[in-house]
Amino acid sequence: MITRIGQGESVNFGPCTVNQHGVSDKKYSSAWSEITPFELFNGSVMFNGSQRRSTAPEPGP
Repeated sequence: MITRIGQGESVNFGPCTVNQHGVSDKKYSSAWSEITPFELFNGSVMFNGSQRRSTAPEPGP
């Protein structure tokens, strides 16, 4: 997935889309520079963007 993102593609993680520019969902997007460190909790990836706290399901194997 990192290779795909590095090549300019977008990758979906549940309701979120990740690309070279940052992370977005249907309502909000945050540039990588606006995102504080990620946390893993109960099978979800959580992060604070400039808009709000966001949660995405942790990617499966």
